[in-house]
Amino acid sequence: MINNIRHLRFVVAVARANSLQEASRELLISESALSTAIKSVEADIGYSIFVRRPAKALVLTQAGIDFVAEASAFLDQVEAFQNRVVGLGNELAGTVNLAAASSFAAVVLPPVLQAVREKYPAIDLQVSDYDIPELLDRLRKGDLDLAITYDYLREADVEMRPLIEVTPHIAVSRQAGYAPGDVVSLADLVDQPLILMDQQVTKQYVLQLFNRFGLVPRIGMYPKSVRLLGELVAGNFGYGVFFLKSYRKMPAESPLVRLHIAEPVEHHNVVLAISRRRGLTARTKAVAEIIDERLRALGPDMVLTR
Repeated sequence: MINNIRHLRFVVAVARANSLQEASRELLISESALSTAIKSVEADIGYSIFVRRPAKALVLTQAGIDFVAEASAFLDQVEAFQNRVVGLGNELAGTVNLAAASSFAAVVLPPVLQAVREKYPAIDLQVSDYDIPELLDRLRKGDLDLAITYDYLREADVEMRPLIEVTPHIAVSRQAGYAPGDVVSLADLVDQPLILMDQQVTKQYVLQLFNRFGLVPRIGMYPKSVRLLGELVAGNFGYGVFFLKSYRKMPAESPLVRLHIAEPVEHHNVVLAISRRRGLTARTKAVAEIIDERLRALGPDMVLTR
């Protein structure tokens, strides 16, 4: 097995120049280094490439003639491969794998997908959704190029670029008798059923939100989907803790009413998550710019369902 492609290049260069001295001048490599490379390759393949004749031009053995022909073709393929691979990073074409946290993927992914298709039709944007821990794990492993998530779980190998700031709020049914924008204390809600998403990170966050103030909420139901969560709250089966509602303004006839939390609550960010190990190619950078543009353009009206 040949262990050094650089040595292989040296052998081909010497064969073409038919002289160690001439190849040394062309490659700016010492004759001794070239001689060492030839011996290394010959040791790898188990036979002589050149006939050694002191003070005379190098002559290829019959096996050496065949070897150099094969080596030259192989090196041409290597160069073509390198050119293709380098070009992939600069092309606005190819596949980009984007995921979003399951709790708001249905809101953020379709507009981003539409914008990418319109602006970069040669980019094949593949979208998916995962719970936050799995999303970060897939990003770290390289299964994903980009992800849209919250910043309350962090990974050392993942860079998080803030997109929009969000604050938790309460959503209740319009039947509950509150007016949009009313302020409600968490303490006033603990005896009412809380509809809590059945996702580990979400459950942990919401429970900690209450625990900070010495409160323990009464859990009513554990829906696994955001859509069902919204339907249960709209049906007045309990209240929910939300970060986001919709990238469109909530219409007056909406069955949900958004309430502000009286207690001081921590702000968080929706972020663009990028693997520090993989970085950005031209196409992933183009998609990242669209994500930033689309989410920031929504401004304060973007309150996505948590």
